[in-house]
Amino acid sequence: MTASASAGRAVLVASAGVAAGIRLWASEESFRRGFYYARHGDQGPRFLYHLMGSNPWEDREIFGKGHGPGKFIRCRVSDDGRFLLIIVYHGSAARKTEVYCQDLVKPGEIITVVNDIDAKFEGEFGGDQLFLKTNWNAPNERILAVDLRDPKRDDWREIIPETGTPIERMYAFGGKLCIGYLKDVARQLKVFEPDGTPVREVLLPSITRVAPLHAQKMAARLQAASGASDRPVLLHFDTKAGHAGGRPLTKEIDELTDELSFLLWQLGLPFNY
Repeated sequence: MTASASAGRAVLVASAGVAAGIRLWASEESFRRGFYYARHGDQGPRFLYHLMGSNPWEDREIFGKGHGPGKFIRCRVSDDGRFLLIIVYHGSAARKTEVYCQDLVKPGEIITVVNDIDAKFEGEFGGDQLFLKTNWNAPNERILAVDLRDPKRDDWREIIPETGTPIERMYAFGGKLCIGYLKDVARQLKVFEPDGTPVREVLLPSITRVAPLHAQKMAARLQAASGASDRPVLLHFDTKAGHAGGRPLTKEIDELTDELSFLLWQLGLPFNY
């Protein structure tokens, strides 16, 4: 469960997983109506939509037909609930990803952003733009900007070029882009405007093995910076979890229960839904 800041307010996004291979996503604005979720079965990943109050066996399949069990699907809804982003991973340690998007305000077909390049692409929303972190023609990775209203490749713009320091992570919140670099085993965090103009560098400890935006202090700073002191952030902390591999089903269920309960509490929805 994470909290992200947009237009001066916190938006709660659900991202929970269980051993059965189910994950769900929704923006705060859209969760009262329904949510999207990915399910991984013998036939491969399938992406569906559940309308609140409806029979789950009648959930509509949105995406996934033709993608076999060797692929994985993740998605996210933009903070304002307008755009849907779907990323298809070719394997758990994917060297290739596919990116698709859909306008949820003016529902139409799911649009292919990229599926024919042997490279990795990760996406973050920023208004009507989609920011792509990619190693396409850039082994150390670079950041591209895509206009979601017309995402054809000829109009893609490089806003943060590749450098000698690898880009490790990308985050978009508060109207800014935060780019995590890895240099000499130490992480650097730099802030940019959406057009790629440098803003500042965030001072971090000289060596930090954990990604900065996953740390407790950074979570607290995010909450404070977003002005969301009345909107708590749920943070799981387990000193024995390692890299979360091989967790028992009971632990997965307990964590999912905590996350969904937290989500319902924050949205003011009844727990006995």
